[in-house]
Amino acid sequence: MQSMKSGQAWSIDAIVGVSLFIIIVIAVLAFSLSQGKGSKTNELQMEGERIFSTLSDKGSGQIVDERKVNPEALLDLSQMSYQDLKNKMGIKNDFCIYFTDERGDLQYIDDEGKIVGIGSPKVTINGVRCNSSS
Repeated sequence: MQSMKSGQAWSIDAIVGVSLFIIIVIAVLAFSLSQGKGSKTNELQMEGERIFSTLSDKGSGQIVDERKVNPEALLDLSQMSYQDLKNKMGIKNDFCIYFTDERGDLQYIDDEGKIVGIGSPKVTINGVRCNSSS
C-alpha cells in the first residue's frame, strides 16, 4: 500500500468545518436580504397609515368619518395635483386612494363615473389604473 502524504488527504474535521462555514455564510446572507425587504414593507405600511390618518383628520378637511365619505372633501382632494397630494401627506412612494363596496367592487369617485382612484397613474387596482375609468 502506498501511504498518502498528510497534506493530500481531507480529514473529517476539515470537511465539517468548511460545511459549517458555508452554512453560516448562507444564513447571514439570507437574514440580511430578508431584513431589507422587511424595512420596505414597514415603510409602506407606515405610509398607508399616514394616508388614512390624513384622510380622517378633522383639521385637514376630513374625508372619511366612521366609514362614511365626505363627497365635497373627496372632490377637493381629487382636484389636487398628484405631487401636491404627496407633499401634503408626506408620502414618498406611489399610492392610490380608492373605495370599494361591501362586495369589493371598485366605486367611482366622480359623478361622471370615470375616476376610480386618486393618486399615481402608475398604480393599478384590479387591472384598472388609478385616476382612470374602468
